[in-house]
Amino acid sequence: MKNNELLNLPKSETEYIDLAVCGAHKTGGSLNYQLLEIDAVYKSTLFTAPEYRFYALDHLDPIRPGLIKDPKNGAKIEVQLWKVPSAQLGKFINQIGAPLSFGKITLENGTIVTSFLCESYALERAREITSLQTWETYLETLN
Repeated sequence: MKNNELLNLPKSETEYIDLAVCGAHKTGGSLNYQLLEIDAVYKSTLFTAPEYRFYALDHLDPIRPGLIKDPKNGAKIEVQLWKVPSAQLGKFINQIGAPLSFGKITLENGTIVTSFLCESYALERAREITSLQTWETYLETLN
């Protein structure tokens, strides 16, 4: 019996996973090539539900964003949704270092998807950029 039969899901729903990215993996970003190498396909640009905070982990090399859930003090953050082949997801995850991890986020339309998240210890030295809503806007402030 195949996993699809066990889960009772159509094969098409298990071949890909929707992954939200908010930083260097976005189109034009310095790490976007990692998604392209695993044949991920860009779907759309949208916002999270208004319950996330956004940080620049500018004390790390290279700098990267950190996304955390904070329903009481959060805002909408821009993300790109990518369709990632399930068979390649492990290869992609193995390229990602701490303090980033993966978990579920809620999009503005109520859909729940897998996304990058940040471990809380990394926020001690990070700069909050929630009000900027996008990683690109933050990067523009550095120039």
